[in-house]
Amino acid sequence: MKKQKNIFSAAALIVIASFLWACAQQKEITNTNEPELPKCEISDKIDEFTKIRGVASGPYLIFSEKIDLTRSILKEFNYQENSDIKSTQLDYSFYARWQDGRKVIGLVKHVWQVQHYLNFPENDPDPKIMFILSDDSVLTIIPSTIEPPKLSKNGWVTQREIFDIDNATWSKLRDFPPQKMRIRYLSSDYSLIYNKDITIEEKYRGQIPFALKCIDDMNLP
Repeated sequence: MKKQKNIFSAAALIVIASFLWACAQQKEITNTNEPELPKCEISDKIDEFTKIRGVASGPYLIFSEKIDLTRSILKEFNYQENSDIKSTQLDYSFYARWQDGRKVIGLVKHVWQVQHYLNFPENDPDPKIMFILSDDSVLTIIPSTIEPPKLSKNGWVTQREIFDIDNATWSKLRDFPPQKMRIRYLSSDYSLIYNKDITIEEKYRGQIPFALKCIDDMNLP
């Protein structure tokens, strides 16, 4: 009787182990085919003075690059060659915002230590950002506000461009993830404006639609 019980216990362990192995394999397949998206980072507040509700999603990283400060870059942005700063980190983040029926998106630039590097032109005669979307169409948006760069105590320089957009533009960015982006930046002496073309890596391409869907899923009026 005891021997028979041991056989049943062993069989049960084999069944359980097989089930756990199958679950692990299924999880691995799922993780491989469906990259995990971040959780919605939602800020939902009512301004105590205006009593207007504001809901924001993000920011979510869409581009990150380490840049070696070559001689030409140092010269262009007026940095000394004997500077202790040999490289910088350039990040762009995206956020979406709803406020009293108004839809807003923002592009945030973060640069490590280099205050004048790739600043958005505050007095640009032709301000715009261009996207190539997944359907190969080109979408151009114009900022309503370009904030001046701000240097934080921890060494990061942050600057934001803010865009008021209509429902059609919102839907385009949500349904056709941007693949590439063209931004405009200012030379350090504020005399010239250049274009910088950025390819959004595959791992970041879902971030912009995700931020917009987080707002849409709240079913705001």
